[in-house]
Amino acid sequence: MSPVAEIFAAFDNSPTKLSRAIGVKVQTVFDWSKAPVNIPEWRRAAVLDAVRKTDAALSPETMAYLGAKPSKRTRKPADATSIAA
Repeated sequence: MSPVAEIFAAFDNSPTKLSRAIGVKVQTVFDWSKAPVNIPEWRRAAVLDAVRKTDAALSPETMAYLGAKPSKRTRKPADATSIAA
């Protein structure tokens, strides 16, 4: 699934729902759903904010498409032997 298709799926494939969530005209959002048009880079931050408000679980590729920073969950647990008694 393409990033744009995945984003629309998070909004029930409704240009109206997505347009309301980011505050732009429905026709603008509708045009994004038609190939080869994509979401303009300067609109992606607003879409990312709207996606985060829905708690939609998007793929890492789609999140990267929207400009989300990769998760930094590589922290290792503390070593029990290094803790002073």
